[in-house]
Amino acid sequence: LLLKAVSALESGTAPRIPQDPEQVSYAPMLSRSLSPIDWGKSAWTIHNQIRALIPWPAASTDLLPGQTIKVFASQMGGETSKAPGSILEAGKSGIAVACGDGKVLYLTEIQAPGSRRMPAADYLTEYWQEEMKKVENCLHCGQCAAKCPYGLDTPQLLQDNYQEYWT
Repeated sequence: LLLKAVSALESGTAPRIPQDPEQVSYAPMLSRSLSPIDWGKSAWTIHNQIRALIPWPAASTDLLPGQTIKVFASQMGGETSKAPGSILEAGKSGIAVACGDGKVLYLTEIQAPGSRRMPAADYLTEYWQEEMKKVENCLHCGQCAAKCPYGLDTPQLLQDNYQEYWT
């Protein structure tokens, strides 16, 4: 079938079917207002948003403390019962985030502010090295569940993930 279609195109005998004017749709102009990721949406919708906004304006999220990162690639994951926007794991596969439909989306290529575009695993190596310095100075005050005075959400989880993936 494909060979017939290509042959017809080459010979100029391919049938031409005009588009139905009632079915015409126009794509809206892209703007930065399309960038923020709404984790309450389905994983498939977010995955498509990420793909649609490459290279500009790029999908963005503020999942990591104090940083808005651009997201350039993602992969669909399994299922979860965690709240949308929760970071489930971070490692060599990327950053796993819970979505509104109960599915997991792995962010696999990101760009931090003032940085270059890179695989999420490479970013996490740098990020965790900085965060591990904070963990080493942690007083182990037990406030991890609330808010750590050193700016860490869960120092023990951070330390466990670092040990598991990068040592």
